[in-house]
Amino acid sequence: MEIKLGMQLLLEADSIAQNAEWCHSLGLDFVEMHMSLPACQPEALDVGQINALTDRYGIFFTLHLPEDMDPAHVSAPVREAWLDLAARAVETAQAIGAPVLNMHMQPGVHFTLPERKIRIYGRDKAIYLAHMEDFGRRMQAAVGPDGPLICLENTGIYDLAYVCDAIDMLLGYPCFGMTWDVGHDRESGWTDRSFVQRHEGDIRHMHLHDGRTGQAHMPLDEGDIDWKSALDLARRNGCRVVLEVKTLAGIRKSLEKIGDR
Repeated sequence: MEIKLGMQLLLEADSIAQNAEWCHSLGLDFVEMHMSLPACQPEALDVGQINALTDRYGIFFTLHLPEDMDPAHVSAPVREAWLDLAARAVETAQAIGAPVLNMHMQPGVHFTLPERKIRIYGRDKAIYLAHMEDFGRRMQAAVGPDGPLICLENTGIYDLAYVCDAIDMLLGYPCFGMTWDVGHDRESGWTDRSFVQRHEGDIRHMHLHDGRTGQAHMPLDEGDIDWKSALDLARRNGCRVVLEVKTLAGIRKSLEKIGDR
């Protein structure tokens, strides 16, 4: 199947417009805008400008929800604020034609006792899962039958049973899929691999970069990750693939390694 290759919004560029220009000049298909940045907030984005850049360069945009977004937060007002932001992000995605919103799962806070660590979401699992189910229902209602896909990205926490249970539950809603961040998996000592492999068919988005012990987001072929096998999986699933190597030079090096995609 065909894959779409993209880049994350590079901080070395001076604007979203320059990122779009670089994306086009590199022969890439899309730019992933990160909502942890001020310029990528729903209230800050100029939808007309984004759509004009899409038309001008023949590319598209995806959105990365804030890294600290937590729809299961124990505080109801805080949780509602995150749910409201997620709904506004869906509206923004629909307005700019973004097919994917990428999302990190959160392990929640923990308390360290003399002999063990207690994770509150794990201890109060029923409450946590109820909040996550509410999030799933509300996102499905916001997305509707033909809206963008919300893809859940691994960050080295899939050894936590309650996180995996939440993902299994969310995947029951059509608006959810999975992102495999290959570098995060390597960085965590392949903590996420077994869960990701069980859900290989749910992977719709990918963050691809090389790495080694203690280092991630390297250009392809500069670490020890079998990135070619990951790219093969992306092809089988028709994924959108972000070359998440942080710099323009790193993306160019990675594209040389990929060659004819």
